[in-house]
Amino acid sequence: MSPRKVLVRLAVVVLLGVDGPLANTWYVDASAAPPGNGTPGSPYASIQYAHDQATTHDSDTIFVAPGTYFENLVLSKRVTVQSAAGPELTTLRPLVAGPILTLNGPVDEMSSLTFEGFRITGVFGPPGTEAVRSYDGKLLQCIVSGTPGAGYVGFSTQYDGNVVDCTIAGHDIGIAQWNVGYTFLRNTILWNKVDDFRLYSGFIPFIEYCAMGNSPMGYGQTGNFQGNPDLCYAWTGDMHLLAGSPCIDAGDPALPNDADGSRGDIGYHAYDAAYSCSPFTEYCPGDGSGAACPCSNSGLAGRGCDPSATFQTGALVYASGATSPDTLVLHAFGEMPTALTIFLQGNATLGSGVPFGDGIRCAGGVLKRLYVKSASGGEADAPGVGDLSITARSAALGDPILAGERRYYQTYYRDANANFCPRPQGSTFNASSGVKVVW
Repeated sequence: MSPRKVLVRLAVVVLLGVDGPLANTWYVDASAAPPGNGTPGSPYASIQYAHDQATTHDSDTIFVAPGTYFENLVLSKRVTVQSAAGPELTTLRPLVAGPILTLNGPVDEMSSLTFEGFRITGVFGPPGTEAVRSYDGKLLQCIVSGTPGAGYVGFSTQYDGNVVDCTIAGHDIGIAQWNVGYTFLRNTILWNKVDDFRLYSGFIPFIEYCAMGNSPMGYGQTGNFQGNPDLCYAWTGDMHLLAGSPCIDAGDPALPNDADGSRGDIGYHAYDAAYSCSPFTEYCPGDGSGAACPCSNSGLAGRGCDPSATFQTGALVYASGATSPDTLVLHAFGEMPTALTIFLQGNATLGSGVPFGDGIRCAGGVLKRLYVKSASGGEADAPGVGDLSITARSAALGDPILAGERRYYQTYYRDANANFCPRPQGSTFNASSGVKVVW
């Protein structure tokens, strides 16, 4: 696990034990025999159960052991729910459809209810559901990782929300601020598919030292920037920072330094040069930041060049599954609604890319058209039911893939508006961003 800004309070809880002068600490362990009594020797088995006990009062701490907790939590007391080992080892997943965590603290007390040190993931409906819904509460040093699609939201501010030192990535929408909402966002990474910060109504949010992805929110406030935060692979939940990430040494200087003594990094993870990323890497943003888009049709960061439809902002390709055994699936998002889509594989890279229709192609070398699909709602996946796996399909096309080899994947898709990016610069098709896979 990468070095992390130390959760000093975790050590304090362990050193001081159960009882403090003003508050108690109640222990929870998913592997414990229920119901338990909340002591270290007989912990509760459920976070919600611990919160709901009449003996749990304001200012208490609910101290949670490593593990996976299947709960749809609704928290309302002035308590701190704190993991013992951080989000890499402590996960909150939903038991039923709906928000995974609801912070419903006392009105106008954003920090009196604190949820700290968890990975929150696995939203499965209904469409538009948020992983975290905040009426009043603080999310501290958490990873909120997404299941892209269905309009899922990482964090929804219904009234007030305080997000500090977190990474919210891999959803359709990162943060949605509603109604009379006010969002306090600090030292946090947003990197999501459609929108990173969607302001429906409410007050202007207060944002400092944040990586805002494609959102202009926070412009003019202190320490914020737009663009790719350079995470290992947000789409499969790997939120570690890559070398050269603009988040490194760019965090709020008022927060503690990283373990190596340098200025803190933005987001949950501190950069760790020894960390090995997953076999998937975002590749070829194709958005005009490297090679120029053919008709000045630059897209949003990491989303390919703009297509002709005004409601689309470029196409993204990401991978899920595993390389051994090969269960890899490529997902395209943001294409024209029903576009004919070609999934392309190359065994070499063209660096920053070359013009290709209305877009940019970076996949090079031996090129193989692996699959042809029709998008639905601008999305297409391959392989599908009945298709050969990627390695089997590649071998059948004369390009066997050996362990350790790299392949580069993009889609190109039909965009029939010949006037949008006319020849000779463009054509009637566009290209997505890409993903590099180490097999």
